[in-house]
Amino acid sequence: MAEKKEQYRTVEKKRLFLEGIAHTGTISKGCSYAGVSRVTAHHWMKDPDFAEQVSDARMEVGEQLEETALSLVRDPATSVRSQVLLMFLLNGNMPQKYRPAAVMQEDAAKDLMKELRETMKTAKDKNVSVAEDSESTVEEQLQEILQQRVEADGEPEVD
Repeated sequence: MAEKKEQYRTVEKKRLFLEGIAHTGTISKGCSYAGVSRVTAHHWMKDPDFAEQVSDARMEVGEQLEETALSLVRDPATSVRSQVLLMFLLNGNMPQKYRPAAVMQEDAAKDLMKELRETMKTAKDKNVSVAEDSESTVEEQLQEILQQRVEADGEPEVD
């Protein structure tokens, strides 16, 4: 009997947790709604079905933010600050749709750093004075490497 009562309490707390997330978009508030710790919530989210319910609740918040964003865009009287804040919220809640896609991949960054090191080593071997603490020298070298890559790929230059 006590076990069934505990199961009912857990089911109810999970429901409250999901409701909290659906209203606020955060795990912390979901925990507050349900009166549970983050540890408990993360334990629940190890269950794939529950994790999917959490994802759905977060998507619901993202969709509400999207509706708000559309309303703000349509209302010219809305302040710019609200639009910027909303964009950040949309980026966080629906990154697949609103986060800028221009993110350098890890391999590309590693290749770029390797090429920069080789360029700097070549300059050092040729006794060209390169100030090791000079940010402008590094920036100039990176710009040159990137420009060479753009020219080699035939893509337009992006500043």
